[in-house]
Amino acid sequence: MNPPPPFMYPPCDPNADATNLRMAMRGVGTDERLLINIICNRGRDQLHQIAAVFQAKFGRHLRSEIKSETSGNFRKLLVKRFDPPIIIKAKALHEAMKGAGTNEGRLIDCLAFTPNCELMAVKAIYKQRSGRDLTSRIATETSGHLKQAFIDLCDGNRDESPVINPAQIQGDARALFKAGEGKIGTDEKVFIKILCNHAPWYNMALNIAYGQTYKHDLRKAIDKEFSFYLKSLLLALCQLPFEYWADRLYSAMKGAGTDDRTVVCVMSYLERNELQYVAALIKARHGKDLVAVLRGDLSGSYLHAALALLGVAF
Repeated sequence: MNPPPPFMYPPCDPNADATNLRMAMRGVGTDERLLINIICNRGRDQLHQIAAVFQAKFGRHLRSEIKSETSGNFRKLLVKRFDPPIIIKAKALHEAMKGAGTNEGRLIDCLAFTPNCELMAVKAIYKQRSGRDLTSRIATETSGHLKQAFIDLCDGNRDESPVINPAQIQGDARALFKAGEGKIGTDEKVFIKILCNHAPWYNMALNIAYGQTYKHDLRKAIDKEFSFYLKSLLLALCQLPFEYWADRLYSAMKGAGTDDRTVVCVMSYLERNELQYVAALIKARHGKDLVAVLRGDLSGSYLHAALALLGVAF
């Protein structure tokens, strides 16, 4: 499928939006429908303008007002729309390693597809918020080959050249076969060195080339040779970002229960055209209609906000 086309939210009047948001949260009760109609139908730049006008007109912090007037996943979804992607990732990395235990899946979400220049900004924001170096923190929170893979990604030294050398692809495919299916045991370091140090488009081409030379593609080989979170990370690195988000969002609502943290993360992080593209990928890859899945798993204002972000009437 072709990537999502460029998208611009319709023009808005920040002054009118700020006034309407104030009215929606003034007095007893909250007009949640009005909050959704404004916040979920504006781009991040527009929301920043609206927040500035809100502060100037009413002397109140818009995000704080929303937090005090809403709750649960609905509140999280609205508030995260005000954060740029680098802030979302920095916060998610902090939450993934806060307290006892580590959420390795969230580390994969944040690091697998972050380009070098953006990663530098994420690391700086993380250090500002937590007072700790991101690479050092990950080194203390993970172990073994998974730790090395995360550290390689955190270095921000991926080869992001748009030009792919076919000879290099073939050489890397052979190296990966020899390190995995072509021997007894697995040389994890070879997989980490190659996949963690190239851009997604290179790894995607490598995945295809591997399948053209051997019995199946590279993702199938990784699925056979690896386990747990290292497998999840390496599989992610062999995908393009929107394919990954489509699978993550679908898995979050598949079967009994809902992984609301992932749903909120994906729905708030992506813009409308990207969410619509993810919906098309879910239909193509899993045969499911995202709107129907959302209606089956979410409810109330949380559901209405998710639908509005997709551009679907509720």
